[in-house]
Amino acid sequence: MSDEVKSRSAESQAESQAPAARKPRRRRRRLLFATAALLIAVAFVELASFVVLKVFATQPDVYSSESGLFDAHRNHRLNPAFQLPGEKGRLHSPDGFRRDAPVAIEKPAKTIRVIALGTSALYGIGASAPYPTHRPLYNDETITGVLETSLNQRLAESGSEFRVEVINAGVSAYQTFHELMYLNADLLEYDPDIVINIDGHNDFYGTELNDRWAEYSYSTSILVDEYNGRSFFLPWLTGVRSLAPYSNFFNLVEKANKRVWYLTKVEKPLPNTPHREMPPLEDFDANIAEIARRTFLRDLWQIHQLGQRQGYDHCVFLQPEVVLEPAEGLTEHDREIQRITIERMPDQASENARRIRDLLPSLFQAEGLPFYDVSALTPHNDANEDLYIDYCHLTPAGARLVAEQIEEVLFPMVVERIEASEEK
Repeated sequence: MSDEVKSRSAESQAESQAPAARKPRRRRRRLLFATAALLIAVAFVELASFVVLKVFATQPDVYSSESGLFDAHRNHRLNPAFQLPGEKGRLHSPDGFRRDAPVAIEKPAKTIRVIALGTSALYGIGASAPYPTHRPLYNDETITGVLETSLNQRLAESGSEFRVEVINAGVSAYQTFHELMYLNADLLEYDPDIVINIDGHNDFYGTELNDRWAEYSYSTSILVDEYNGRSFFLPWLTGVRSLAPYSNFFNLVEKANKRVWYLTKVEKPLPNTPHREMPPLEDFDANIAEIARRTFLRDLWQIHQLGQRQGYDHCVFLQPEVVLEPAEGLTEHDREIQRITIERMPDQASENARRIRDLLPSLFQAEGLPFYDVSALTPHNDANEDLYIDYCHLTPAGARLVAEQIEEVLFPMVVERIEASEEK
């Protein structure tokens, strides 16, 4: 073959190979472009999510924004990491109480320890629409915060070397059976001298007996019901929740998901959890007595009996309700709170609540349970202050008035405890 033919053949071969050589380079460029575009899109979404969280989220942080943690036995417990932004942002102690500092399990010398059990009113939760927005109470504004300060002030004025610790063990959405479990699981280890329950709204005013262990529609109960129902909601929640600590976008999605959770799951029927039907009795008083006997009175009686074994005193306080207050004694703000509440209640609900409140003293007396009604705040409101932020949750002034009434019951019990310890 001539040199000219060989040259043409080589050129032809090179030309035929050139497009094939350019294809991998084009693919690499496309891949690099697609990767860069994806990274830019991810960065944009992350940045946009970061801005939305900063602007709209009360607490953007994943861990600090959760007020409660799921609990295998009592549905949920306080999250020790929870806090609000700002100088007084810490609401929970490192051991999961509603107070600033942790509580030593071993009780200090010359200390009378009071443990308060209850729900969101004791906890000091905030309010939101349709009520005027109100922040959660700071720890020193809660019923227990005020009570601890005032009891210690009275002891100091009497010359006593003793001091009182009042531990706020209130958890939102609890019922009395949760409080009994909480006491058994954790609180007895703190060797309380006095245990009090500040309850009412979540348990006492029901007019229909229900299977409360199987129909309690909050937190872990909802998760178990979703698991039993093999729903897609649970894996979605788990996936989003697992990625939220590492991504502003998934953090934002999780916060949005919590709103959906509350609107569609909380206090709604649990379709995959079997429960018993319990028809009410026809007579109103007999029906209320039967509900009380099979629910909150049973729990509170057990808490009371535990005191005989563990050596603590026990009593129950009935928390305030805005619908039970006489309208003429309320401020203009509180009358509006009362109006909103009554409009949102079923027919006859406020009247039934008043009838039940009148029955409660005799029901507790029949069980041998010390019971004190501190639900009326207006007779004590000499300064004409706003007392309610919604249907049963209190302003700092309302919490103070409740604490003052409880103090009158507790102070003699504290003095009796001190005298007994000094005699030993």
